[in-house]
Amino acid sequence: DHNSLQSQAPAMRPLWAARVSAALTPTGAVVTVLPPPRPGQRDGPPFNVADEELTAALGTEGLVLASSAMVLEGMRVAVWRRGPTHVPRSAAMWEVLWMLGKPRWDLGEATAALVGVSDQLPSAETTGLALVPGCGAGHDVAWLGQRFPRMTVLGLEISETAIAEFNRRYAPAVANAHVDLVDFFTLAPRDGVTLI
Repeated sequence: DHNSLQSQAPAMRPLWAARVSAALTPTGAVVTVLPPPRPGQRDGPPFNVADEELTAALGTEGLVLASSAMVLEGMRVAVWRRGPTHVPRSAAMWEVLWMLGKPRWDLGEATAALVGVSDQLPSAETTGLALVPGCGAGHDVAWLGQRFPRMTVLGLEISETAIAEFNRRYAPAVANAHVDLVDFFTLAPRDGVTLI
């Protein structure tokens, strides 16, 4: 929700929260995208929406903050779910950030620091498995796949949108590199990892 929440007077927020809760499936999520508060502004629309007001309104309906972040121009993005969730707490947030467009940390190419130390990496003939946790759109995964053609390079990412970007941009050209929808912190131990 972005527009309707700001367009309602604060007195309407409990009703908004009740309606949202009633419409939400048990495993669904509410995503709020709000601008930074405007100090001193009391009238509207748009109305200020303070974090504590939103927490109170949604909390009354059994929804809890799963994750939040500040993004472009101070926009506040938050994901709310019913009680505990089985999704990694940050997975929904990362997905929202990728869905909003190219995140500011996505350089659009392999990390300069990684490329800069390429002469210190193992030989290009090295085999085995390379893991890239939290790889985003997989620029480093693709670069490593090209640098180590005999190695399997596996990127780990929790955003399906980021994985789709990797597949669109790199998958056809770098056959030994791929990205899986896996949370690094829940990954089962693997044998034979040559490079992380």
